Amino acid sequence: MTRKTILPVLLLAFFFLISCGKSRPDGTYVPSVFHYSGGSGRVTITCEEVELSYGEAVASISFSSPNYEYVRVDDTKITGEYTDKSSTFKVPVKLDEEMTLIGCTTAMSSPHEISYTIYISLDEISGATNNHNISAEGNNPKSSAAGNDPGSSTEGKTLGSSAVTSETKVNHEESGEVSIGSNTEDIRAEVKVQINDKSLDLAKEIPAIEGLNYDHSMELKYAKGFAVHYYDNDIKLISVIDGSRFLLLPRDAEVPEKLPENTTVLRKPVSNIYLAATSAMSLFDALGEIDSVSFTGTDVSGWSIEAPKEALESGRMKFAGKYSAPDYETLITGGCELAIESTMILHEPNVKEQLETLSIPVFTDWSSYETSALGRTEWIRLYGAFLDEEEKAEAFFEDEVVRSGADTGFKKTDKTVAFFHFNTRGLAIVRDSEDYVSAMIRDGGGINVFDSIESGSTGISMEEFYAKASGADFLIYNTNIDTDVKTLNDLLNKSPLLKDFKAVKEGNVYLIDRKFYQSTDRVSEFAKDINIILTGSDEAAAFLVICK
Repeated sequence: MTRKTILPVLLLAFFFLISCGKSRPDGTYVPSVFHYSGGSGRVTITCEEVELSYGEAVASISFSSPNYEYVRVDDTKITGEYTDKSSTFKVPVKLDEEMTLIGCTTAMSSPHEISYTIYISLDEISGATNNHNISAEGNNPKSSAAGNDPGSSTEGKTLGSSAVTSETKVNHEESGEVSIGSNTEDIRAEVKVQINDKSLDLAKEIPAIEGLNYDHSMELKYAKGFAVHYYDNDIKLISVIDGSRFLLLPRDAEVPEKLPENTTVLRKPVSNIYLAATSAMSLFDALGEIDSVSFTGTDVSGWSIEAPKEALESGRMKFAGKYSAPDYETLITGGCELAIESTMILHEPNVKEQLETLSIPVFTDWSSYETSALGRTEWIRLYGAFLDEEEKAEAFFEDEVVRSGADTGFKKTDKTVAFFHFNTRGLAIVRDSEDYVSAMIRDGGGINVFDSIESGSTGISMEEFYAKASGADFLIYNTNIDTDVKTLNDLLNKSPLLKDFKAVKEGNVYLIDRKFYQSTDRVSEFAKDINIILTGSDEAAAFLVICK
């Protein structure tokens, strides 16, 4: 039986097994077993009770943090109840099997979805036991009350490692790999520290490859998260800040016998890409290479930019499942050569492992960790290297530097700006001084009123928000996150206090266009937008629209 036919059979078997659940009387149960994995380990998840009604189970899931704006099961968002220390949600669940639960936290540099795997089982006797079997470690538990972990451990995975396939060779002779386990926030924190190190230059770390002669490395101006090294015979090596490497060989070239650790071999130019990192799509479009992306992790309704919408609607591109649940069969039968993932894949190590087991290499895009908007855009040069389109990528990037105004800069003003949105708990979510949006407010000549905030994108009380923003010259509401606000009345309905704000009285309230976060190719033009509104220029802004 071929791999092509085995997969559908396995899927059918899987769905048959999960349909054979045990029936129990309706009522409220205390779980005898509750496991979860995922997240950083700093937040504990508990399940106090499960209510059964007509065969449906609804669990009371609590997080030991008040910063969870919602949870999501597939595409269904669920809001919760909150105390000063917790967030609790009523979640439809499947019993006696693992399921994915997405939680959106506002405690990081931006509202951020985190993927968890949960497992709930009930005692066989009605009125189940009060023994909550929750891991004391709070993350990736090892055992259950019955002494059997129904899930597989993610320990032992390594950052940047790859499965060895017919087109992949990995040399692990050197030590020093970063253990990924389930503590993805440690990896993120490490990358953030490295990328903020002004002395970091991955281009200086030139891997020696036996049998290949090094020629030169790509000169980068803003990006720090990758390097591209060039060798004789049209061979390239991409080094990424997470420790992974990708050797790009011509289709007919032989694979070197000895490779640096964590090296994945790809044939170039890469095609039939599965792009689950939505922020990278605009870069492929800017290169004129949208057709190199055969599969996407975002369906038509999830796109704000036009190119992927048109490609999906015409059939040139296929939706192949979101990053946490890709359609493996579609990817295999479609000849997928590379999966490009956002850092959300760190929460799904089993998905990454499965893709690599199926001979689909995985590349993680760290562009969102760049400290400048132009650093994010310069990742177009990395994708240009994947596609043998370096000259086109460099030309686009140089033009974008000019379009953004970064080459000449903008004159500073004394105007103050508040960039924010309100979450479902009535908190104002704002950006601190290190955030790239705050940096562009300053680059555009403005003063960010929240620069004194210390912890990334965070929720502050209305009292603190009023104290800092009521006198701001300009308000910018983040409608990428809160899509309900379309008019000034919508915004005032969110918080009537705003009617007393200086910017509201003077008509200086703006909304950010929904294309902003998916427009990595043009994101640096936001600084120019800031300057346009601060100076009253007649020039059209790329992302800001007046809120009326």
